[in-house]
Amino acid sequence: MLIEEMMGEFFKNRRKEQRCKVDLLTDGICDRRTYYAIEDGKQRMNFVYFMDLSSSLGLSLDEITLRVFDYQLSPNKEFMRKTLNFYLTKNVVSLKELYQTKVAEKDLDNADHAHLLMAAAMINDMDLEFVIPQKIVEKVAEFFFTLSYWGINDVILFGSLTDILPFKIMKQTMQRIFEQKEALCFEERGKRNFLILLINVSYRCLRENDLAKAAEFFSEIEAVLATQRNEENIHTRFLFKFVKGYYFLLSGKKEMGLKTMNHAIGIFSVNECFELVDKLRVYYNEALEQVK
Repeated sequence: MLIEEMMGEFFKNRRKEQRCKVDLLTDGICDRRTYYAIEDGKQRMNFVYFMDLSSSLGLSLDEITLRVFDYQLSPNKEFMRKTLNFYLTKNVVSLKELYQTKVAEKDLDNADHAHLLMAAAMINDMDLEFVIPQKIVEKVAEFFFTLSYWGINDVILFGSLTDILPFKIMKQTMQRIFEQKEALCFEERGKRNFLILLINVSYRCLRENDLAKAAEFFSEIEAVLATQRNEENIHTRFLFKFVKGYYFLLSGKKEMGLKTMNHAIGIFSVNECFELVDKLRVYYNEALEQVK
């Protein structure tokens, strides 16, 4: 099958899954005849059509690559898939075995170590006696600090490790990431993950009592949220609300801070996000200890 036919079939199926009318989908992008020619595999999409139609259908480049070209996951992505599965099912024994198998591999590069550190952090979350190797932390800090191009997967990985990496290097690395903000936020998926990164980094700043830096990141979060409708990223908006409550608490506005944090926890509780509620309650108690 030709590339035009594969892409056309994929876009047609996605449109039908979403019950999206062609007129609505193509508005401001191309005419109906052109779009139907694309779906039928008779016309190759130019770059503008491709990006605009992908955005309208809520497609990420990663999803298109995997679904259309049937690519296999890279070793590190496959490692992370298994890692997340073991973590979410609380299978610490299998996760430790997976981790040790990866450690034993030869010629690991810094990107490999970044994925190892993610697995180590998850093991530590389930088994506090497990010690995260400092040598791996140092290698990963260097990897992120010297990374010249940031993709979505790099942002996700870095955002998951903000509590572990050296604070100073984490802040310096964020400055490099901001240089690529426009590219990272081009797609909706990238924007969502960028927001989660900013929230995680803000939280780390508050834990380190760097309120001024946290406030800078708050401004960035609000700028990205302003580009979305209120119903989008509700989950992220209430996580941000919790972190803002933490900020109020550290700023001396105890009553406002506790009220804001409890409101965010209550929203997640009503929506039965019980694991997240448990984590936020831990963070809530840690915040109270911090201001004693």
